[in-house]
Amino acid sequence: MRSRSHQDDGFTILELLVVLAITALGLTLAQPLIGRTADRLRLESAQTALLNALKTTRAAAIIRGTEASLVIDLNARTFRSPALPVTMLPKKVELALKVAGLDTTDRSHAEIRFYPDGSSTGGDLTLKLEDRTARLCVHWLTGLPRDDCD
Repeated sequence: MRSRSHQDDGFTILELLVVLAITALGLTLAQPLIGRTADRLRLESAQTALLNALKTTRAAAIIRGTEASLVIDLNARTFRSPALPVTMLPKKVELALKVAGLDTTDRSHAEIRFYPDGSSTGGDLTLKLEDRTARLCVHWLTGLPRDDCD
């Protein structure tokens, strides 16, 4: 039998420091990639949420046989409709709108109205996060919201 000394147990401080330095270097190099991915996902999430809200509001107008509006509050950064609860936009996502028929002088609120026949007032929504943008458009005649605006 061979006896071992206690010096062979565990790791040395130098080995632990080398592993920690390599881990810190890896995290430092990965941070920009993780940040860009998170921004892209945040923007896509906001775009999907608004697209679904538009589709749900249009469907509610058709099913109920009455007018329904998606109301967007630019100051509070929220949107809502009779078919949806109030929903917040993700942090840092900016929203710009072009909608028809602004009946009010309040420029912080805008709405896209959907009618029982499926048509709408139409509009374009542009979401922006850092240097990325995403667009949504609602065709006035069909009322169909799309994310592939041309």
